[in-house]
Amino acid sequence: MLNKSDRNRRIRTRNKNRTQRNSQLLQRLRRRDIILLLGLSIFACFAVTVVALLILRYQPIESTTSVEINAVPTVVPIHTVTFTQVTGLTQFQPARSAGQAWAADAQLVSVSANWVGVLSVGQVGEPVQWTYRFYSPSLKRLLIIKVEPDNQLTTVEHVSKITLPPPVLDTDGWLIDSTAAQAIWLDYGGAEMLKRNPGLEMLVQLRTIKNYPDPVWMVIGLDKRTQDIFVVIIDTAKGTVVSTDSSLEL
Repeated sequence: MLNKSDRNRRIRTRNKNRTQRNSQLLQRLRRRDIILLLGLSIFACFAVTVVALLILRYQPIESTTSVEINAVPTVVPIHTVTFTQVTGLTQFQPARSAGQAWAADAQLVSVSANWVGVLSVGQVGEPVQWTYRFYSPSLKRLLIIKVEPDNQLTTVEHVSKITLPPPVLDTDGWLIDSTAAQAIWLDYGGAEMLKRNPGLEMLVQLRTIKNYPDPVWMVIGLDKRTQDIFVVIIDTAKGTVVSTDSSLEL
């Protein structure tokens, strides 16, 4: 028979072994919990990062390439262009007749003229050749008509068909002539540019532009030697200045 001291010793031994087993089990549980918690934390961080990236990806962002047309301050008109016999509007009459003879559904796409070596304000708007482009939806072709100051016509038809129809101009609202547009260009800084850069090239276009619903006159002064450029865009119906921004997206 075991005496009392032996029994106590065995009880202590069993208790010690049980404590060690419990401690080992607790350590294993703690390691497993720590690994599990660490994994959950990493997953949660990953999920938060993904959500944040998706929010940044699809939230509205202001585009830096889209140019808004802001109001341009008005200036007192002081310049006039005296060459009113040969203008974009007067030369349009024979051009339109030729365009409609080519195709009954001919629509105006653009108008342009350029002056090379303009030395002074007095030369702005001198009689030059005017070019008109027409588009026929039925033919799906473009016709270029060049009208000389003496009303002689030269026509060139594009051989290839147009797959994407170009924007056409509403000629019913075309009230401002090229001479008025050139005078506005002079008033808004063109005259000063001519003083700085005599001999510059001047280009006038009737066309459409982005972010604006109506046709416009675009009057451009360019000095190819210095790359100095000055642009004024004018509403063809109202005669108001739409923009003087040379970097305007067209």
